Amino acid sequence: MKKRFKITSLVMAAVMISGVVFSGCGSNDKKPAKNTQTENDTEVLKLSENKFGLRDTVKDGTILQCWCWSFNTIKDSIPDIALAGYSTIQTSPINAVYDGGEGGMQLYGSGKWYYQYQPTDWTIGNYQLGTKEEFTEMCKVAHEYGIKVLVDVVPNHTTKNEEAISSDFINAVGGADKMYHSVGRKAITDYSDRAQCVLQGTSGLPDVDTENPLFQKYFLQYMNECIKCGADGFRFDTAKHIALPDDPKDVTGEENNFWENVL
Repeated sequence: MKKRFKITSLVMAAVMISGVVFSGCGSNDKKPAKNTQTENDTEVLKLSENKFGLRDTVKDGTILQCWCWSFNTIKDSIPDIALAGYSTIQTSPINAVYDGGEGGMQLYGSGKWYYQYQPTDWTIGNYQLGTKEEFTEMCKVAHEYGIKVLVDVVPNHTTKNEEAISSDFINAVGGADKMYHSVGRKAITDYSDRAQCVLQGTSGLPDVDTENPLFQKYFLQYMNECIKCGADGFRFDTAKHIALPDDPKDVTGEENNFWENVL
């Protein structure tokens, strides 16, 4: 039996933590249009225009961070999420990630949720969240309820287990010696040193050469595929570790133009 998440408690937790109160839910007294072709009342409610009073833009609404929720769990919870007043959901990273073996997605104990932040490739689907097809279906259901989908993306680093990295990715960026910055495998020791922050590895994870034009092309292909499947926007993990135009450059001399080109 699938576990049902208690959305009401999540709403209260979000209010207590962030101090943000969403007032749109349940404020629309307009009755849904009669759909003579649909016998299921839930479908009538779902397809009626803005039945749940959700906001039209991400910035004006409230985001539910579906931390460690699989695509199917999110899909099955969409009616409750809409009723709770969330205009947007944010997934964990949906790209291929390091498979750490035993251990679920719980935050404590034997949970392996952190492997979601250890990319092995930038393709859609991983063993923790689900398949590309399940992601696409989740987005479809979310959009039927007027809910937008944000995807957490991780361009800054890969897993530290380099043997697990996809050969497709390695070849796409020009080979193993082109994956990382020249000091990308060296850990950051001084977070006040901007050069270390944008060129060296964080949390033991090697730092991707985000200025490599071949990497940017590969990563943009991934983002566009996410959009094609239904993603409406993105949240960038470890964004402060990706160089701005005026940050120190790597010895390759490549321009710090990731943000300019990707955004």
